[in-house]
Amino acid sequence: MPRGELAAEAVAWEASIDAAAADDEEMSEYIRQLEQTRDTWDSPEASGDAIAQEFERYLRRGGDGPSKPGRDDPPRR
Repeated sequence: MPRGELAAEAVAWEASIDAAAADDEEMSEYIRQLEQTRDTWDSPEASGDAIAQEFERYLRRGGDGPSKPGRDDPPRR
């Protein structure tokens, strides 16, 4: 599929959005939130494999919350 000017058009579109957002604090904040959400979803911790591994650990523990050693242990007397 020919892409032609797609890359240049994408850069121009992003620049126009940045210019519009620069004049509108509410839009700027919304864009920051969207970017933060994207970064969270793109993180290695959000991969399907990482989520599956964490869920398997959760099931092995019997569903008793995070596996931080000593965190949920009763205090010793």
